[in-house]
Amino acid sequence: GLHFSEDGFGIASAAMRVETSKGAALYNLCVRSDRRSQGEGSKIVREFSTWCADRGFPLFLQAGGHLETWYVSLGMHPIGTVRAYAQNS
Repeated sequence: GLHFSEDGFGIASAAMRVETSKGAALYNLCVRSDRRSQGEGSKIVREFSTWCADRGFPLFLQAGGHLETWYVSLGMHPIGTVRAYAQNS
């Protein structure tokens, strides 16, 4: 489901959690630019991680390589790469 936080200026952060019977995935974690570096994204990852741990589920996510250090600092570890494909029209 969609999870988000709001402040007096609108939506401050948002993320999608997709659940299966064997785990959960975190998608599209977004933090408004003026709220970055204030712990908002870390809080979301920790909450999702706790939710998964309480159920004995692993947590998966996709992220750009530039975010690897940040996700590793939150207890995640890289398990592979994803390739994207497009068709020219």
